[in-house]
Parts: sequence; C-alpha cells; structure tokens
Amino acid sequence: MPKSRFSALQPSPEVPAGALIRLRGLYPSLKAALRKVADVTLERPELAIYASVNEVAAAAEVSEATVMRLCRLLGFRGFQDFKIALARELVTPLQRLHEEVAEGDDAATIVHKVFNANMAALQDTLAVLDMEAMDAAARWLQAARLILLIGVGTSGPIVTDAANKFFRLGLMVQAITDAHLMMMAAALLTSQDVLLAVSHSGSTRDTAETAKAAKEAGA
Repeated sequence: MPKSRFSALQPSPEVPAGALIRLRGLYPSLKAALRKVADVTLERPELAIYASVNEVAAAAEVSEATVMRLCRLLGFRGFQDFKIALARELVTPLQRLHEEVAEGDDAATIVHKVFNANMAALQDTLAVLDMEAMDAAARWLQAARLILLIGVGTSGPIVTDAANKFFRLGLMVQAITDAHLMMMAAALLTSQDVLLAVSHSGSTRDTAETAKAAKEAGA
C-alpha cells in the first residue's frame, strides 16, 4: 500500500488536537502580524504542513518569531507540533458536509443543516477541551462563596440560563448582564468568589475589563 504523503509527520499523542479549530477560535483576538500567519494557514493549510517556518513567515510577510509565537498561543510547543496537528486534520475524512442555509432550501434541508452545524460545533469544542482545566474550574465553582456570572449582548441569555441551572444545583449565583453593574459587582468580590464570564468572541471589552477587575479584587 502506498504511503500517505503525510506519513513523514508521525502523529504523537502528546500533540494537541484541533489546530484549525483553535486558530479559528483565537482569530478575532489576534494582533495584525499574527493574523497574517493565521490567514495564510487557513487559506493554504498544506503550505504550513510542508513548508519550513521561514517559508511560512515569508508567505505571511512576518518574522519567524511571529510564526512561533502563534504556534505557542495555540497551545503547541513549536512549529513542528503545529504541523503535525494540521496534518491530522487534513487526513481525517469529513464525516458531514456543513453548508450555509440557502434561500431555496426546504424545511427538511434547513433542519438537517442546522443540526449538523450544531453537532459539528460540539465535536470541535470537545476536540480542544482541556479536561484538567475543566476539572479545576468545576472544583472552584463548587467551593465558591459566590459565583458572579457576567455577559453582555447576545451572551446575556446564556448567563441567565446558566444562573438558573446553578441555582438548581444549590450554588450561590448572581447573574449580571449590564456592563456598569457587573463592573461594580466585580470590585466587591473576594478570594472566596469566582467570576464566570461569557463572551462569544472572547474579546468583548466590557466583559474583559470586568474580568480584570475581579482578578484585581482577588477572585
């Protein structure tokens, strides 16, 4: 049987999965130089697999250090691990075809597309979850005197729903979706409290500033 053209990149269980998933998730918060590397990788992933770090840097018109910095931001030890993770994703067969809902789609087609998109989102999230961090977060939430849940805009309903579920578990929760109120509440937190922030982009200014205030308060 002929060898795969990716066989030179031997997968290691120590290499994190989901390079492209991580990259898409981090993209909105990237600085201009890092975003150039991300653009090259997302548009031409095979280039990143076969090219050297110098060649990727040249294609993105940035320094080699910028390429390495992006790899580490994504959770990889270096460029080689990043290449291995990319190769894994490109040789994994697509199980589902995800398409945008089109104007001419009938009800059944729309339902299938929406379900497939949501299932894909869950699978993508599972692929990049840090289970040790999840376990630590669960312990902090369980031990907290107060859990302050914050989020603005479209994150607001998620915050409210989470608060309702936490209440049912017997946890002390306060949910705030007003930017000014959540900043004031964060300033009153202590080392016994936990702040849980919800943001789709991960870079919502009011949410990020409130998280910073909570950390400074000791939460």
